[in-house]
Amino acid sequence: MSPHAIILILCLGVGVALVGIAIVMPALLRTCLAVKAGSDAAQDWRGRVQLRYQNLRTYHWMFVRFKLRRDPMFLELPDLVQAAANVRTILDVGCGYGVAGCAMLEWFPQAAIYAMDPDTARVGVAASAFGERGQVVQAGAPHIVVPGFPPHFDLILMLDVIHYISDAEFKLTLERICDRLDAGGRLVLRAVIPPSGLGSKLWNLEQIRQRIIGLRAYYRTVDQICQRMVETGLKVSCAKCSGGNPESYWFVAQAESSTGIGQGAMPSGQLAAQAQNQEHD
Repeated sequence: MSPHAIILILCLGVGVALVGIAIVMPALLRTCLAVKAGSDAAQDWRGRVQLRYQNLRTYHWMFVRFKLRRDPMFLELPDLVQAAANVRTILDVGCGYGVAGCAMLEWFPQAAIYAMDPDTARVGVAASAFGERGQVVQAGAPHIVVPGFPPHFDLILMLDVIHYISDAEFKLTLERICDRLDAGGRLVLRAVIPPSGLGSKLWNLEQIRQRIIGLRAYYRTVDQICQRMVETGLKVSCAKCSGGNPESYWFVAQAESSTGIGQGAMPSGQLAAQAQNQEHD
């Protein structure tokens, strides 16, 4: 066989593989896994969230499908937000592709969501998924005061983002959140916590990724996060492990009318101790 024939066969093989990846595989995935409007799957909130992404790129709705099923966030978040009564305005700081925000729209049919993310592509995807019930801008903490957004919110989300901002930015963000929570409103925050030992495989892979791309992270302990919240006038009511993973923690807080932790709130040190006890149970 001549060299030219070998090269031709190789080119044809590569071309067929590319066609399979770009056209055949997405079509098969949509045929086998897509949620159909009016089906039983579409009656479940997860199915309705997935429907919001099915007209977007295959990567986006497959990412959403996987996240809805694998991230413990979506098993735990309903209990954390249900105490926030009459939720009509939601702010999502660092919304990503808007998956958590779409879940909020399904859980609170009367609510509108206002969201932000520093990445342009993610802003576009989230805006498409939210539709008429949402508004998304390219911004990030601590720049959460956005023209056109409501002055106050019933619920504010910050999920897995605070390790991207410095201590000064975190403090300023919490102060602005405190000023913008309505009476009875809640901040629900999930944070990455540094491990006490070597850390999990996922933790170590993330450290490698950050070093490769030159990203600086600002990790904080449970006690440090609780203390920052208290110092900025937030009443911390909950600090607990997410998904049984000591490297991920939930925090729930409300704004106080005056400085201090307020009646009914646990001191930050007590909350941190309680969280550590839960981790070892």
